[in-house]
Amino acid sequence: MKQFETYLINIGIHFKGAARYDKVAVKYLNWVEENKLNVTEVKRSQFTDWLQTYREQGFKQSTLNLKENIIRHYYRFLGTKNNPAESWMERTEESTLPPIPIEKSDLVKIYETLEPVKLIDYRNRCMLGFVLFQALKRNELEEMRITDVDFKTGTVFVQGQMRSNSRRLKLEPVQILDLHEYVKEHRKKLLVNKKEDSDQFFLSHGYAKNIENPIKQILKKAQRLNPQVKNLYHIRTSVITHWRNEHGLMEAMIMCGHKHAASTRRYETKKYDALHEQLKKFHPLEMF
Repeated sequence: MKQFETYLINIGIHFKGAARYDKVAVKYLNWVEENKLNVTEVKRSQFTDWLQTYREQGFKQSTLNLKENIIRHYYRFLGTKNNPAESWMERTEESTLPPIPIEKSDLVKIYETLEPVKLIDYRNRCMLGFVLFQALKRNELEEMRITDVDFKTGTVFVQGQMRSNSRRLKLEPVQILDLHEYVKEHRKKLLVNKKEDSDQFFLSHGYAKNIENPIKQILKKAQRLNPQVKNLYHIRTSVITHWRNEHGLMEAMIMCGHKHAASTRRYETKKYDALHEQLKKFHPLEMF
């Protein structure tokens, strides 16, 4: 189904991701054929039956969500009026608030305080910088390629994912020198240790295939430097909240790759301010 892969790439999905998504669509079509259904007439109840087969196998909800996203895009690719996965994707504004944001100055302080010692520390600092300043997620760090960072324009290109749009973001002056040093020196050493060529921007150490462990390491260091940090999601939501205040809703939506304005609207500080005022009424002597 090369045409579906091409469609996915054209809407911003990385080519490796597009190939994986294509396999899910093929499995779905096999299920449709086995159940003697017409793919353009599948009902929502029948579609949920397909998802249920994966739920019964013990797949996590996040995996089920990804599969429904893929099939939703497959029906959009077909251009059919009926899309049994569409109703699952109706977006409403979240009722829960993200964690209370970390101050922007504290985010910068975390980065500046992280002093690299070993080879992997230089890589980890650059990875953390992309979380602290560009609000990148783990899978976006994994998908980064060496050509995505443009030192001439001082920008980084972020590949689109199934749930996010591609975008180009400015690099902060404080991280550019470290990134340049990583590319010209430290990444080359990591590449030699791997004994194979790769265009991935962030390389694992030795024979590891992913960067999950380094991400856990940088989270622990960030938490030691600032105990307020709950997790990487907390850092990301803090950055988005600051973007929302500084650039407005639509610009922040583009910067963080959200596909729906409701996703970005959650990061309004008015809600935090209202909560803050309520707390002061009950704790008038408390210093916030």
